[in-house]
Amino acid sequence: MARIAPTDLAALLAATSRLLAACTPANMGSERRRLEAEAAEGRFVMPAFSYVPEASVASAAAWATALATRPGTDSLLAERLEEIRLEGAIATAAGTPALVPLAAQRFGAPTAAANALAGEWESESGDATPPPADCETDGPEPSSLASALKRRIFEEQLDFRVAVHPDLLALAATGADCIYVAQNMRLSQEDVRRTVVHEIEGHAAPRTRARRLGYPILSLGTRGGHDDQEGFALFCEERAGCLTPRRKGELSLRHHAVVRMLDGATFADLTRWLVEERGRTPIQAVRLALRIFRGSDGTFPGLGRERVYLASFVRIRRHLGECPTDEALLRSGQVSLAALPDLRNLLSGSGDAHV
Repeated sequence: MARIAPTDLAALLAATSRLLAACTPANMGSERRRLEAEAAEGRFVMPAFSYVPEASVASAAAWATALATRPGTDSLLAERLEEIRLEGAIATAAGTPALVPLAAQRFGAPTAAANALAGEWESESGDATPPPADCETDGPEPSSLASALKRRIFEEQLDFRVAVHPDLLALAATGADCIYVAQNMRLSQEDVRRTVVHEIEGHAAPRTRARRLGYPILSLGTRGGHDDQEGFALFCEERAGCLTPRRKGELSLRHHAVVRMLDGATFADLTRWLVEERGRTPIQAVRLALRIFRGSDGTFPGLGRERVYLASFVRIRRHLGECPTDEALLRSGQVSLAALPDLRNLLSGSGDAHV
């Protein structure tokens, strides 16, 4: 398998995790607060987002295009470079309708299997009573999410740090070498445990292993690897007993929200639906709509990356049920099921297949 020069790899890795940042409005914080205040008064209004071009993603896309034309570039690397080029085009299109077909090309349409699972999980969630929100995301106390993540990072000796992000919409998100936690949010002990499993076992540990194994394609990830890693993270949650009815309801709602957006709902339509028909608080509704509509002005569909979670989970769970030993490969980086045959050959030749 062709190798990437260290300087080329460093240039790509510096930007390949920046797609979501490129599709996040520069005025996210102020707009979120305004939209939440309006929704609290029963007014479901449109956002006024401002996007700033993310130069690093465009640079990575240009770098990937140049690398793809070099002699000796194998198919696995070429496919990933093409995906990086597409993500660069999406980043450049942020805030314009040109993003819509590019996002569809990158993430695909919601699958029938994912739609079915969303319906099943929605019925299972019922009227699950949420546990008390007695923990903080970013507090110094041992019970906080930040403290729990730091303990697991230390215990497993992972190449990651923890930092607080003031405008993070999720409870936590894993970047190239840092796990970000949302600032000043309340959550339950159940949420802390589930988020630690998702971010550590599903994201941070595989990325650390990828760096230590030393194969550039593992650090760079394979085409579709970022998507299948989300499914693997949910698989880890299920095995740890964290896929509670409440969590299933949350995931199914995200999926249904993406489908409504793709069917033509505007930002205001979606927040109203979430509050009036799905019983979410104004803050919950606005934050979910902001996740779904990344890269949009609210009138046309946004990135809608949440569409990949359930589809990938269905694939991963089915595959590992049939081939459980492949979990070692999925734990070796941001890799997709489609790439496993090539990676199996790569790692078995070096004795690393069962690391």
